[in-house]
Amino acid sequence: MESFFHGTSSGFDPLVSYIKKPIQIHRGGEMEILEKERKSPLSIFLIDTHLPRKTETFVNIFLEKCKDDFFSKEINETLIPDSDAAIRFFLDGKSDALFHALHFISWFQFRMFREFIPMAFRDIWLEGLLSTHFRIKLCGAGGGGFLLCFSQDEVASESFLKQRGVLFFKV
Repeated sequence: MESFFHGTSSGFDPLVSYIKKPIQIHRGGEMEILEKERKSPLSIFLIDTHLPRKTETFVNIFLEKCKDDFFSKEINETLIPDSDAAIRFFLDGKSDALFHALHFISWFQFRMFREFIPMAFRDIWLEGLLSTHFRIKLCGAGGGGFLLCFSQDEVASESFLKQRGVLFFKV
């Protein structure tokens, strides 16, 4: 089903939706269904960019960029360790450390995936990086046009997004 929309797919998104439990994929491909319910210590919002897009286009751009040695090195030495750290902090319920890791992921995406970020949201993204209360990151396009927003201060983040006319949904 997911391959129909994305071209190729791991199938994990529909599986998570079907079993209604998170899945952790370990190095080497071992999959673990996380039975213990974990709530994010942060508030999470979906930001609607109103710009539909196709995942396949972005996957192709990413794969092309991976042919560049500098880009591949940055992925392997920066993004993957920061993502691993964020997952570990989430699983351990360490909200401050998680938010810190999300800052590095957001900054990496802003620098290295700028063409994936809709032009109208780049200033908002940067303001999040400069603020103390929220961070934005890319999520799979899947035909939608959504960004993820993680917040340490739900009220301040909601106020900021509303002032800029951004449509968002609390997760």
